[in-house]
Amino acid sequence: MTPEPFQVTRRTRELGDTWTLELEPGSGDRGEPAPGQFTMLYAFGIGEVPSSVSGEPGGPLVHTVRSVGAVTQAICAAQLGDVIGVRGPFGNVWPVKAAAGADIVVVAGGIGLIPLHSCIVYALENRARYGRIQVFYGAKTPGELMYL
Repeated sequence: MTPEPFQVTRRTRELGDTWTLELEPGSGDRGEPAPGQFTMLYAFGIGEVPSSVSGEPGGPLVHTVRSVGAVTQAICAAQLGDVIGVRGPFGNVWPVKAAAGADIVVVAGGIGLIPLHSCIVYALENRARYGRIQVFYGAKTPGELMYL
């Protein structure tokens, strides 16, 4: 499976070493990721890494990436208009649709919130389908809380 070119259309610094990138496909159809899935992000000439989809279904492809190695450093350094390769989506989905009528409790710590973000957004956008929605989230310091 060859990576498809996606252009960086927005970038937001979440933490000192963590960026959220919105990506739009260069051309053609793309698979629509569901909450809980991931894609492979490819920094041309460097390599690829798996990355959880953190955006809402149906919107631009959104990934929040922590810069920890050569590939993620290149991805986090991407500027508006730069191109990143994308393969996927892959993996199983969170059973958020099956939880209709029930309460939802999400528990996460630190960057563990990234793969759960799309599930939370989906549940909030479809608020009438669920009972109580509770998110318990912690980090080492207040400065490391994401998506505030």
